[in-house]
Amino acid sequence: MALSADAQLLAAGSCEPSIAVFDLQLALLRTLSGHDGGTNGLAFAVGGRLVSAGEDGQLAVWDSSSGNCLARLECEGVNLDKTPDGHSVSHVRTNAAGTLAACAAGRTLHVIDVSGDDFESNRRVFPPVTGGVIEDVKFVGNSTVLVAYYGGVCVFSTEAGANGMVLEYGTNVLAVAATPKLDYVVGGCMDSCVHIWKFEKPEVKQAGAEGSTEAAGEAEEEEEGTKLSEYSCGGYMTKVNAVDFNQAGTQMASLGGTQNTVWDFTGTDGPGGSVPVVALGHTKNCTCQAWQPLPGSELLVTAGKDGRVLVYDTTLFADPDEEGMPKFSAPIAVAPEPQPDEATAVVWSAAGDARTIYVAHASGTTSTSMDAATQERDSCFADGRSPGAANVKERPKAAAEQELLLVCQERIEDGEAEGDAAAAICKAQRAGTMGRKRDYSAMMQDTRCAEVCKAAQAIGSPSAGATSDRLAALLQWQHTIEAAEAQWGPLHPAVGRAWLELARALQAVDKDSERAKLATKKAFDICQILLKETATVDVV
Repeated sequence: MALSADAQLLAAGSCEPSIAVFDLQLALLRTLSGHDGGTNGLAFAVGGRLVSAGEDGQLAVWDSSSGNCLARLECEGVNLDKTPDGHSVSHVRTNAAGTLAACAAGRTLHVIDVSGDDFESNRRVFPPVTGGVIEDVKFVGNSTVLVAYYGGVCVFSTEAGANGMVLEYGTNVLAVAATPKLDYVVGGCMDSCVHIWKFEKPEVKQAGAEGSTEAAGEAEEEEEGTKLSEYSCGGYMTKVNAVDFNQAGTQMASLGGTQNTVWDFTGTDGPGGSVPVVALGHTKNCTCQAWQPLPGSELLVTAGKDGRVLVYDTTLFADPDEEGMPKFSAPIAVAPEPQPDEATAVVWSAAGDARTIYVAHASGTTSTSMDAATQERDSCFADGRSPGAANVKERPKAAAEQELLLVCQERIEDGEAEGDAAAAICKAQRAGTMGRKRDYSAMMQDTRCAEVCKAAQAIGSPSAGATSDRLAALLQWQHTIEAAEAQWGPLHPAVGRAWLELARALQAVDKDSERAKLATKKAFDICQILLKETATVDVV
């Protein structure tokens, strides 16, 4: 899917041969013949021209206003992905000016000048990359092309006589992006991390020092060589299949699993030494993302296999429980009519005040307005407060913790480790007071459950003494939990945490203890009750 530079036309391709061209209201204007086997990539170029590539081994240039095909270029390469209709050509991109188009065929990059009429004579075919097939292509400005592949990233220049650069990495780099000044190059990698290459600008020294007879304007410059450093940022649930900077190059969003992780590049060492913002809300893996196309904007849209379309303000987040842990952000807007099927592409329109987002789903293309999405968010996150700007900074924190609980619930239901239940109960202890009107202040002053937790941790230690004595002590502490539960009910979050600590201690003393199993089940049941209480609706 692609949006024209003037934000007046939207083009969408699929596994069918034809390419559809819509207006901004998604009224079909015309249909292009497209590519046998389907379309793999679309990008608008200068003068309203549309560039496409597909499963037929070709790159095509179209006049989007008339629907005429201006050229079809065969794109050959090394290690081609053969198809019934030829071979796959993909990753179509255009530069900032819209004069150059790039595409990938296997391990080979093609760059074509699409501003004139002689496309073939103005095509440049670069040497094939040395690793696997090309996984992603991005322009930086007008003359620099980044190529991601198995083995690293290649930095190509389209300027005559300019040298390229190879940035090596030991596994498959699936996505690539760079800051506008090319001081950082980022790769999303198969090994569940983001790898960062940092270019430190050369120091410029004036040859005409103090006392020199040279005029300041005529002083010669001496430059030291550019220094390259690199490091990785991990912690992703799956491989990282998308990386994108906002327009200012200050924030970088990355997709890995059900979460979107945003890194801050405003520091002197980029994200080095910082913690990311993790955007929560998808129940299935994220598939695509886009920044709002405005200078300085930090609004991000994500879409996923769950069909949900979520908008985040990455400056709004819940503070982490512990130092060094990620910050969590919840959506500030939710698509008012989410589709039930997978989202395959997302484009944020720059028209007007950039409040319209187009999303391609497996079942068709839809659009959503930020205004409508914000209204949906307000209804979903209603918690007794009147909607308004004053509540915007409060909602993401409460909603982020609710989403954490939902994630933990899914893991518990899948039979994963008890640690997830512990994390859920810990979060519930804080989130439990946010979404309900019941007063928990008296409950939280009750220290019995805290004493149980402390005692259970001590008794569960291997050096705590004889087994029979430890079991007897744990039985007494179980009575203490039961008394607290009888007074406050199962909705006291600390009761759930105490049951979990008791279960761990019992398992340490007697692995097959029925009481341990009972305590674990009690902890899980309480956690799930809390989840149902704090999660308002199926929000995101």
